[in-house]
Order: sequence, then structure tokens, then C-alpha cells
Amino acid sequence: MNIVDVGPGGDAGGSYGWRIKEGTASFDFSTLPDPGNLIDPVAEYAQPGSGGGTVLEVGISVTGGFVYRGADIPALDGRYVFADWSTTFSAPGAGTLLGMESDGDGGWEISVLDLVGDNPLPYFINAFGRDEAGELYIAAKTQLAASGTNNGQPTGVVLRLRDGEQQSLTLTPSRDTSIYAANTANSNGAGTNLFSGATSNGAVQRALLTFDIATAIPPGSQIDAATLQVQINSLPPQPAGAGIFTLHRGLTDWGEGSSNSTGGSGAPATSGDATWINNFFPDTTWNTPGGDFTPTASATTDTGATTGLFSFSSAALAADVELWSATPASNCGWFLIGGTENRSTRRFSSRETTTAANRPALTIDFIPAPAHDRYLAWRRGFLPPGTFIDDAADLDNDGLANLIDYAFAFDPTAFDSTGRPTVSITPEGDFLLTYRRDPRATDLTYRAEVSSTLLPELWSPLAESAAGAATTGPGFVSEVPIPGEKPLLLVTVRDTIAAPDGTIRFLRLFVERTP
Repeated sequence: MNIVDVGPGGDAGGSYGWRIKEGTASFDFSTLPDPGNLIDPVAEYAQPGSGGGTVLEVGISVTGGFVYRGADIPALDGRYVFADWSTTFSAPGAGTLLGMESDGDGGWEISVLDLVGDNPLPYFINAFGRDEAGELYIAAKTQLAASGTNNGQPTGVVLRLRDGEQQSLTLTPSRDTSIYAANTANSNGAGTNLFSGATSNGAVQRALLTFDIATAIPPGSQIDAATLQVQINSLPPQPAGAGIFTLHRGLTDWGEGSSNSTGGSGAPATSGDATWINNFFPDTTWNTPGGDFTPTASATTDTGATTGLFSFSSAALAADVELWSATPASNCGWFLIGGTENRSTRRFSSRETTTAANRPALTIDFIPAPAHDRYLAWRRGFLPPGTFIDDAADLDNDGLANLIDYAFAFDPTAFDSTGRPTVSITPEGDFLLTYRRDPRATDLTYRAEVSSTLLPELWSPLAESAAGAATTGPGFVSEVPIPGEKPLLLVTVRDTIAAPDGTIRFLRLFVERTP
């Protein structure tokens, strides 16, 4: 049993029983007899699998902390914050953050802190600290030994506890359309309606919707709930078939073109439309006609035989959103699928419908990750937890500093031969600089500059983006998503500053990180 032998009015000079007892449990009488005046802890927890009964089973060793008196996390005010060192002796560790507070009846309760992300953390938790404002910091490592390293690099980290307050937002689709089994070259990308189910003669239709999750949700956020609301605005000829509809996560990306039909058969597909055969008409096809999606539904709802607003919500639906937030390239939207029996089809309002309240709406409840968490997520994506990385060094020896790898969302351990900044000349003789930008990296400033000399004080700004904001400046041309790499952007900047003929011009991209 592990003990927490702290509390108000501690008994100075008293004996808490080690090693005769652990907590309130007998442990070892071989060294000393029980003196009979041992002081029990105010609270205790047990090792996992020990059968602690009503006692919380957490870990194997207490790491002491502090009573929280900071201002950043009101919910922790007055709570004793501490940790269990780790549930395992294997790297990288599994330390659990804990809290203890009065139960109101003279006792004390221990609880596992609710964190954005996992708790236990992937570390051995060694110590706590606090600053002059009362905010708490955690010293941790991913190696068991105090001097343990990973490839010669330190593995210690210092983490700060920050508040994570739930937020909510509602999105309309960035794309939606319908595909038709009986009219395999038709679509309805620009139409005001979506169709799903089976017609009176059994012809199957499916609706597709996708939402721009990566732009709306900060990376690393914890998704608590997701609800999709749709409006049925028309029923098939009576008697209408069953109104059970399911949402399935898409597995292949698809397009929305300019096809437009008010009827239930669609209109001839235009370039980029999704159809029953093509995910992007006319160039690429689905792996399976009718679209590629998970066979297991993420959510189901029964709309009955009425029109109106209906909702889909489930833990699996929230998991889809969390997946798309973490890996934007996997966001292929949902397939809205109805029954295959005759007259099961329904007509839904699309994102193009005139009345905004009737458009499909995805409401997401989430806890945003702390600011600058993108750097941690990038580092963890390519390196073991806790690995030290020097921004100025070049881990993969490809000529790009680690900071630039981060700014471009490159792998710092792999040679990057493509995706580097490029310079070209327009027919008018202007220089164009193009480079990648990660809008999730709110700790970065990207600044394109021009000069006729390499003296540091003579560079002139062309465009700048700071803290994830859009790029602006006298030379800014465009900023567009990089296909297949959302939310990464490709920025183009033009040097139009007048200069005498024959003047040497230098362009550079300056990247600065504010930890």
C-alpha cells in the first residue's frame, strides 16, 4: 500500500510506521516491534491489482507535491496535487497525476486528475515545483536511471499544469454531395438538397459530407462529444419506407463539383464531382463502387416517417472527429446511408440551402490543448517522449535546422529532399518565393524578407505570419492548402521592390520560435 502522510496539523516528530506498516496495512515486523503509537496516514491508495477494496488502485510509489494556490486552474484551488511515480519500471514510465482534498466529513479523498490527453503520463514523475505565482511544474524523465539518456541525449522534461476549459463550436460542411447507383455518372455538388436511401424502384442513393476539422479545432485538443444535425425536408411517396440512417467514416477522399439538380436523380457530373463510380470525376475511381467507408456505423438515428431536424451522436462519432483533428489527411468525411428497401429515401437540406438553420451542422465539445502544444506533438510524432532536440542543430544532416523541420512539418530524423522553399522569376522580372507554413505552430513567426546586401540591418519585410495568423505584407500573393497535407499551407510572396537593373537581390525566409 502506498501512503500519503501529509495533511493539516502534521504531527512533527511522530512515526508514520515505515517499514513496519505501509499506510494502514502491516508490512514488516522483522526489524522492529510495533511500538503501538504509529500515526496512520490521512489518505492512502493501493498498487494496481492488489485488491485494495474501496481504496483507489493507482501505482507503486508516491511523489510528493504541493497544495495548489495558483490562479490558472480555479478547480484545483486548495487541492493537494501530487503523483504516483510510475505503474511500471519499464521506460518511458507511466506516472499518474493525483489530487487530494477534504471529503467534507473530516476525511480526505484521492482522485486521478482529469487531463487533456492520457493520465498516466508517459514519464517517470520525479518531483514537483512551483513558481512565485503558485503555479505547479512537474519534473519527469523517460529513462529509469537518473543519468539515463536516449542516443546520448537527455530525457528529462519540465511540464506545467494549465487549465483546460471545455469549449463548443458548430461547423457547416466544407463539402457535401449525393451519389446515385442508378445514375452512376451523376452528382449534385452544388445542389440545395442531399439524397439518401432507396427510391420507389429500389435505386440506392447516398449523401456525403465533410467538415474542416483541422482548421477549426486546435491540434491536440480533447474531443468530448460530437453531434451532427440534419434536416429532412421531403419524404418519398406514401407509404414511406423505414427512416433508419447511419453515418459511416469515409476512407477515400472525394470531391464536390458544380453539378446542380433539384430532382432525386442528380445532374451530369462536372470535373471534380464525386459519383457512384468516381471519387473525383472523371479521373479517379473509388476502390468500391458506391464509395469507400467503414462497414461499422459511427452513429445511427431513426427519423421515422416525418420531416424536421434529426441528430446523430455517439462516442464513435466523437472518435472520428478526434482522429481527423489529430491526422487531418485522414478526414474523408461521412457517408450518410439509408435503407435499401423501396421508398426509404429521404431528401435532406445541403450546405447550399438558403435557410442557414436548415443546413447540416456539426457541434463539437472539446477541451483545447495548451498553447504551443503543436511543438510537443510534432516532437513526439518523430522522437521518443522526452528526447532533447536543439532547434539550431540538424538531426538528419539534410541542411535544414530542426527548427525549420518543425516550421515545415518535416520529419527531423529523415532527409527532406522535397517541399523546400523555391524561388522563381515571373515574366515581369519579379521574384516569387514559395514556402510551407504550419498554422498550428502558434509559437512561430514566419517572415519573408528581401535585400540587396547580406548586411543584417538592411533586410526589408515582404510578408509575415505570427502566432498562426494569416500571412500579410506588401509582397503577399497567396496562401493555399497543400493537397493531401491539410492544414499545411503553401505561401507565395512576390518581390516587387523597385531596384536598379543589375542589382543583386537576396530573398530569405526567417523563422523564429517563442517557447
